Amino acid sequence: KKKTDEINKPASGTGAKVIAARPNVTTVQNEDGSIEERTGTSSWRNNNPGNMKYGPFARAHGAIGQSSGGFAVFPDMQTGEAARKTLIFDSPKYRGRTLSEAIEKYAPSKDNNNPVWYFNTVVQSVGGQNKRMSDYTPEEQQAILDSMKRVEGFKPGKINIISAPTTPSPTASNVEDKTPRERTQQQTKPS
Repeated sequence: KKKTDEINKPASGTGAKVIAARPNVTTVQNEDGSIEERTGTSSWRNNNPGNMKYGPFARAHGAIGQSSGGFAVFPDMQTGEAARKTLIFDSPKYRGRTLSEAIEKYAPSKDNNNPVWYFNTVVQSVGGQNKRMSDYTPEEQQAILDSMKRVEGFKPGKINIISAPTTPSPTASNVEDKTPRERTQQQTKPS
C-alpha cells in the first residue's frame, strides 16, 4: 500500500498538492499556500472534466494528486482539459482507435460504465461519425470533449476557503491573479 504522501506527490514544477481526499470532497493546498476544500461532482472538484484515473500519464500532464475515488486532481481546469485532450487524441493508446473503441477503453463496463450508452451519446456530437481519434478535426475534437464532459456529470460545485494565501504566487496568470473567491465565481460560470 502506498503512503498518501507518495500518492499525492505533485507533478514536477507545481507547488499545489492534494492534502486530503474523502468522498465528495477534495482539499487542495495551492501554490500560494491557500487551502481550499472543494465539493461537487468529481469532474468539477478535481479539475478533471473527463474523470481521468490518477497514474503516470496524469502525473506527467500536471496532476497534483488523486481523489478518494482514484481520479486525478489537476491544479486548474485548463491543465485537466489539456491532459484529457492529449490522452484521447494524441497518445499511442487512443489516437489509432475509433471513437467506439476509445470509449470502450476510456470508460469500460468493468468500471461500472455503460460504454454503449456513452458512445451513442458522444458520437451524436460529431454527426454519428465513428472515425479514428486522430482523424477528427479540432472542432470535432472539442465537440467530443464537451460531450464527454457532460456524460461524466460535470457540474460546478463550491469552494470553501480553509486558509488564505501565505506567500505571493511566483507566477502571474489569469487564474492566479484572482482571489479564491474570484476563482470560485469564474469556475462556476456556465461554459
